[in-house]
Amino acid sequence: MNLEWLGARLAAAGTHARKAVGLALAAGMMGLYAGPVGAASPQAAPSDALTPAQAVEHDLPAIAAALNVDPARARSIMNVQDHAAALAEGLRAQYAGRLAGMYLEHEPSERLVVRLTGAQAVSPQFHTFGADTLEVAFVPGATHTVAQLAGALQQALATGLRDTASGIHAGYVDERSGAIVVEVDQTTRNPSALAARLEWLAGVPVRVDVAPRAATQAAYGSGSLSSQCTAGFAVNHAASNQNGLLTAGHCDTGAAQTYSGIDGASHTLNEVALLANANADLLRLGNTAVAFGGYFYADAWRAATGRRTRAATTTGAVHCHYGRNGGYNCGNVQSTVANPGNLCGPNNNVACNAVYVRVAGSSLFCIGGDSGGPWFTGTTLAAGIHFAGPTTGGSPCYYTSTDWAYDSMGLSLLYP
Repeated sequence: MNLEWLGARLAAAGTHARKAVGLALAAGMMGLYAGPVGAASPQAAPSDALTPAQAVEHDLPAIAAALNVDPARARSIMNVQDHAAALAEGLRAQYAGRLAGMYLEHEPSERLVVRLTGAQAVSPQFHTFGADTLEVAFVPGATHTVAQLAGALQQALATGLRDTASGIHAGYVDERSGAIVVEVDQTTRNPSALAARLEWLAGVPVRVDVAPRAATQAAYGSGSLSSQCTAGFAVNHAASNQNGLLTAGHCDTGAAQTYSGIDGASHTLNEVALLANANADLLRLGNTAVAFGGYFYADAWRAATGRRTRAATTTGAVHCHYGRNGGYNCGNVQSTVANPGNLCGPNNNVACNAVYVRVAGSSLFCIGGDSGGPWFTGTTLAAGIHFAGPTTGGSPCYYTSTDWAYDSMGLSLLYP
C-alpha cells in the first residue's frame, strides 16, 4: 500500500473521505454495534441514519458522476432502476430458455432491452413509475443464450489460463452484444489472431480487450479485520439464531480477529463459517457476547432495508460500494456473468466461475483493503461483498452476490 499516495488522496478528498476511513475502524462500522463484552442487546441506532428516501438524495451526486448526467436525470434513472429490478428478475425466469442478454439503456429514453434467441417476436411493454416511463423492448434473433455464452467463456478461459504466454487472465459475458469478452495483458501479441482462435474454440463471438489484472483486495499484514479488510453487512444465521458480520473469504486468518473501533472499543470476532470456492468468497465473523445491528456506513449511516439479487441486477444498473481505503463511489454494472480469473478458492489460486458481478466506471475506485466491504444499489439495498479489483486501484471491481450468503451459508441480512 502506498501510504503517501493514500494520504494525498484523502487530503484532496476532504472531510467526508477522512471521516469515512476513520469510521471504517469504528465499532459500529458496517453493521457492528458493540457495547462492552457480554452486552445482551444492541446499542442505540445512529441518530443520523438515512432513510431510503434520504439515501437516494444523498447518493445523487455520486450516481450522477457515475452516469455522467445531472442530479435531476440521475434521480429519474434511479427511480426506473429500482422498479425495473423486479421486472428483470421475472423476465429472466419467464424467458430462461431464450434469454440472450438483458440491459438497461438510459438514452435517448429509459429502456430495458431483452435479447432473445429464435425468431418469435414479443410485443413491447410500457411501465410508468411516477413521472418516469420504462419501455421493455424484446429483440429476437440472437444466436446464443446467456447460459451458452457463460459456458463458452469458461471454456475459453480454461484454455487461455493454461497458456500463460497468451496473457489471458479474465473475462465476462457482454449481454449487449452477445459476445464473450476475454481480457489480456498489455503485452499480448496479435489480439485479433487470438480472438479468431478463441472463436473457433468456443463457437461464439469473442472480443479480446486489454485490461489490468484483478487481485483480491485485502491489505495483508497483521491479520486484524480493522487493519486488513473492510467489514460488510450484519447478518443472521437462522439455524443457530446467531448474528454476525459478513466480509470477504480471503480475509480469513484462521483465527479470531480483533475489531477495533475509532472510539477505542475493541472486540474479538471469531471466524464462524467460510465459503471460498469458484462461486463465492465470503466469511462470517461472530461472537455471542457482542451485539450487532443492521446498519452500514458509506459516506453516511444507512439502515439496510433489503437486498438486490443477482437475477434482479442488470447490465447498465448503477451500484455503489464502500472500502476502507477506496472510500465511497459508484459505477455501472458491466456484467453479472463475470470471471475475474484464477483468484478463487481458499488460497485464491484456482479458477473462478463466471458468476461474479463486474462494475466499472471513471468515477469508481477500489483498492487494497476494500475487500469485504459492502456493495449496494445506491440507496439501502445490499447487493454483495467486495472481492477483487486492479492491483493499483481503480476499476473494474468485482463482488460476490449476497445470493451465496443466503443460498449456501443459511444467512439473511440483519435489519434494524
